[in-house]
Amino acid sequence: MQQDKLTTHQIVLRHLRQAYPRWVPAHELVKLETEWGFTGIDGDRRARELATNDERVRPEWHNYVERADGTDIGEDKRFAYFRFVPRVTMQAMLDWFNALPAKEKARGH
Repeated sequence: MQQDKLTTHQIVLRHLRQAYPRWVPAHELVKLETEWGFTGIDGDRRARELATNDERVRPEWHNYVERADGTDIGEDKRFAYFRFVPRVTMQAMLDWFNALPAKEKARGH
């Protein structure tokens, strides 16, 4: 059974998630070969679209990538950098709380 080919947006998003919390320079996303596929020459452009919640990005992928200039984060000032932004859902928090032992819940921790 053949797996569906991932879009460049998906490849970039997965790469940034794997690299978290490291800031990834834009030029590193160009012609990037990953276990999920190849970004080609548009990797940096797709990261920028993810970071700005561009209309070409599926809504469920919004707010998962942030962009910063190198000078703002203490990196090389010549480059823009991207990183994954983890989002915790309410369901994930409830699952974590429900998995705690009863005595931990009683203490409020």
